[in-house]
Amino acid sequence: MGIILVKAFIISGLALIISYFGIKFIMKHMKKFLIILGTLTFCTCVGFDIYFSKFYQKNETAIKVSEEIKDELTKVSEKFNIHDYVIKNAKQKEGVNMTVVSEIDTALYEIIEVYRKILNDPKYMPLITSANDYIGHSKNSAHYQGKAIDIRVKDLDKAVKKNIIDVIKVTLGNNYTVLHEDVGTANEHLHVQLKRS
Repeated sequence: MGIILVKAFIISGLALIISYFGIKFIMKHMKKFLIILGTLTFCTCVGFDIYFSKFYQKNETAIKVSEEIKDELTKVSEKFNIHDYVIKNAKQKEGVNMTVVSEIDTALYEIIEVYRKILNDPKYMPLITSANDYIGHSKNSAHYQGKAIDIRVKDLDKAVKKNIIDVIKVTLGNNYTVLHEDVGTANEHLHVQLKRS
């Protein structure tokens, strides 16, 4: 019994000594710790602020361009047949069959206008590389239903390309799937497909 008490006393004493020096160490270095913690917190907050301000700025630009295009579409559709407009204002790769549903025509009009606004070139004509054609698509591809198109993007500057794709996604909204495919290859393109209702 006496040995157990002695052991307990020694352990308690060691615990007190360790606690004392631990508290003393913390108190001595608390100021440095708080300065480091404060600096890290500040840098993190500034970093997030810069990142999100850039993100929201880009998003606001995309929304603004999208709204302008939607307004223009309403006016254009009153004066022109959208399908005819698209045929005249976009290049088509040889062999492309432009028999597509009206929703794809609408999407193409908006895509053409995104290109023109981002590139600041009112006569720019993007190249459609595939629509309702090309036997290389999968058996049940939306291309064969006139519900998908591919547009060349490989010739664009990397930053401009990203901007155009981001704005197209915002402009077309949730009714379309927009995929950047075969990146870095000769076949690099943007695949735009009408989602199933």
